[in-house]
Amino acid sequence: MLQQINDWWLSLESRERQLLKLMLGFLALVLVYLLIWKPVQTSKLEAEQKLKASQQEWEWLNQQVPLVKQNLTNSNAPKRSNLTTQNSLLQKLQTSLRKQKLFKQIKTVQGIKDGGRVSFDEVKASRLMKWLATLEREGLVPSKMQMNSIGVDLVKAKVEFTLSK
Repeated sequence: MLQQINDWWLSLESRERQLLKLMLGFLALVLVYLLIWKPVQTSKLEAEQKLKASQQEWEWLNQQVPLVKQNLTNSNAPKRSNLTTQNSLLQKLQTSLRKQKLFKQIKTVQGIKDGGRVSFDEVKASRLMKWLATLEREGLVPSKMQMNSIGVDLVKAKVEFTLSK
């Protein structure tokens, strides 16, 4: 095989050999550009863009630090729930579940020692979080929570609340 290629090469005119050498050199440059230079440059550009975005985010976060500190020092202590009986707690939970239209998704609402528990077999995670946020604004924060994902935006959940003392 090499002998045939060598014979073919020798059969070419010197001008043809020079043109083939130039063409092979050009092809080698194109391959180096396409396989090495361009991917490296593209990666470098993407990395620079990510760095710039990260730096902008870092600057924004640093600008937010004084505001957060100010809000923490200016804000009053978190609102506390004044529910002292299990019945009042369970009633509050059921009322808020109805308001948030989660009452039909409840598996159980039950009293437990020093509080109450709400269980869901299947509930939208976003609606559950909205309900919990509403309760938190009213001073009622869960003492224990267990959630298992069962699908996109669907969870199985148990949420426990403890009475204020």
